[in-house]
Amino acid sequence: MKIAIPVNKNNLDAGISHAFGRAPFFLFYDTETGEEEYVSNRSVGAPGGAGVSAAQQLADSGIEVVLSPRCGQNAAQVLMAANIAVYVAEEESIQQSIDSFTRGELKPLVPGQPGVNKFRRP
Repeated sequence: MKIAIPVNKNNLDAGISHAFGRAPFFLFYDTETGEEEYVSNRSVGAPGGAGVSAAQQLADSGIEVVLSPRCGQNAAQVLMAANIAVYVAEEESIQQSIDSFTRGELKPLVPGQPGVNKFRRP
């Protein structure tokens, strides 16, 4: 399964970015092979709509799952429309978040929370 995580730097020791649309990089991680690829976020410097643009970049990349501590409502709608599952990454560590996901411990995004700019636990 191909997952994406917004990250602050292009290495596994870096922390997860709390700004989904403005994260400098996305880590694309394949849970079956362990392959890592760091991709620059094309939307990091956008004057507006960075979250939606970043979400579309992920949708165009064939990502199946996003792990992120925060995500705007509009970006979440783009991800969900592309059938990308979104889970709340609560750990600062990239590896801990990946491990928690593979163990089934992360909570999914709860859609339809008006005015909410972060994930909510069910």
